[in-house]
Amino acid sequence: MKVYRIVNWSKYFEVNRTRELKYMTWVPMPNKHDGEGFVELITEHANGLAHYGAWSILVQIASRCEPRGTLLRDGKSAMTSQGLARKSHVPAGLWDEALPRFIKVGWLEHIHLDDKTLEEIPHGAAGKSHPPAPRVRADTVRNGTVRNGTEGEEPSPPDGGSPGVAGPSASEFQSAWNEIVKTPRCEALTQKRRRALAARMNDGYWRTHWRKAMGKIPQTPFLRGENDRGWTASIDWFLRPDSVARILEGQYGSGKAAVDLDAKIAEALGKK
Repeated sequence: MKVYRIVNWSKYFEVNRTRELKYMTWVPMPNKHDGEGFVELITEHANGLAHYGAWSILVQIASRCEPRGTLLRDGKSAMTSQGLARKSHVPAGLWDEALPRFIKVGWLEHIHLDDKTLEEIPHGAAGKSHPPAPRVRADTVRNGTVRNGTEGEEPSPPDGGSPGVAGPSASEFQSAWNEIVKTPRCEALTQKRRRALAARMNDGYWRTHWRKAMGKIPQTPFLRGENDRGWTASIDWFLRPDSVARILEGQYGSGKAAVDLDAKIAEALGKK
């Protein structure tokens, strides 16, 4: 059986008080609005704000499922877009749009549970209503690529990425940027940049191709400021999830407008 499960449920959506509850009538949620997943979800789709609203509802639904954090009804049957629509009154078409996007930003995963695993999951015990994640097979989509494997194994990297390729250290990455791109110079790898680099290191494609993509920046006029806004590629932009792939796909070779994040956020929020 394939079941949706919220990634790191216990870390982000449980506190000491909720772990004592047998049934939840409320759920704590992170209030950070500058994370990469949030920004991508809001800005990179015309219905981004609606998708975030659906995510809030999804978390609330998952808080009442058994086990918590999954979309498993009565511990027996998996919820689909149609089931979510009936329960939430949000159209199934919106769920069809939103669920793959939740997976892409790393908030949701699609796991396989067999009958034996289901029998081993406890249900409804106070203080144990969100048990440790069972060992299951997982089909998790990240950056548009399905990765299949058992827990504890490194997933197959997308599009030619090699699991044996080690990514750069923080200092190596900073030095490479300043030697290859030069401007704007990276004077310091802030904590935010280090977190972004650590996240990219989990992507086999990125680990394999980051230097090749970086080398194309000086050769791409658009990324060097020859555009209608004078925008240039920065190290923060380069560390976004899809920048390496987009560079190597040639998306900035024809004068195509680059992502102006602040403008896109302002435009999206202005439609509320």
